Amino acid sequence: MTEDGPAAKPTRPRARAESRSNARIAAVQALYAMEIAGGDPESLIRDWPARPHADPEDGEPAASDSPPPPLDRAFMAEVVRRAHAERADLARHIESALEREGGLERTEALLRAIFTAGAFELAQRFDVPARVVIDEYVRVARSFYDGSEPALVNAVLDRIAHAVRPFEMAGVARKPKTGP
Repeated sequence: MTEDGPAAKPTRPRARAESRSNARIAAVQALYAMEIAGGDPESLIRDWPARPHADPEDGEPAASDSPPPPLDRAFMAEVVRRAHAERADLARHIESALEREGGLERTEALLRAIFTAGAFELAQRFDVPARVVIDEYVRVARSFYDGSEPALVNAVLDRIAHAVRPFEMAGVARKPKTGP
């Protein structure tokens, strides 16, 4: 019997996926916080709580007696730093994918944060399949919204994926635009 405990176990794919999913939620929350309250990415990342602000399943604060869910802090930090640094370029991708009047400027801050993090991964993290990125950020949107916002996230990120990863997305059918 060893004294190594759980830290000695190799990271299982499911545990890694869960920690990445939680990192995406945290990254969106951090990008949102920077937009609303200001601040720089480094201090926000450094001071980020070990626990999520809310349980993504029910929106309630995480119970203090339960262990924090796994969070890939390095991945969260990368998304926050690089999405923030590249926000102007990412905004152009998002603008071209939005089909509503007013575009990104008239989109609420939380959706902008989701779009920005998702667009960053699609444009820069080619090690993550586009469909995984899209599905993950739709899941993030569902953790905050009950309405049509997750469908909007799906549509916008799908358009961005087709623009930035045309070869990967070539086999994925897309609904044609309707209207003028």
